Amino acid sequence: MPFVKIHRGNQFADAVRAYQIYVDGEQKGEIRRNSTEDFFVPEGTHRISLKIDWCGSREIEFSLKAEETIEFDCGNNTKGFFAMYYVLFAPSDYLWLKQR
Repeated sequence: MPFVKIHRGNQFADAVRAYQIYVDGEQKGEIRRNSTEDFFVPEGTHRISLKIDWCGSREIEFSLKAEETIEFDCGNNTKGFFAMYYVLFAPSDYLWLKQR
């Protein structure tokens, strides 16, 4: 079965909050600080993104074949004073998501 695995590091920003994981517009779960989550996704081409409140990450398109696992890393882009910039002017860049 094809799986998606997401890793979130130990960043201070949003430390006590979970990021919602969306695949093809449907919430698949949540990921908390310093953890890894994995879930089944059917074979084919999909889009993945993260959300927290009205902010989130950009969508990433990926394809899965049978028995394949694809991995992503995620985190928060905000650093100090610049957090307000992302919240007000770039909410889809508040979080980052990258394929490993």
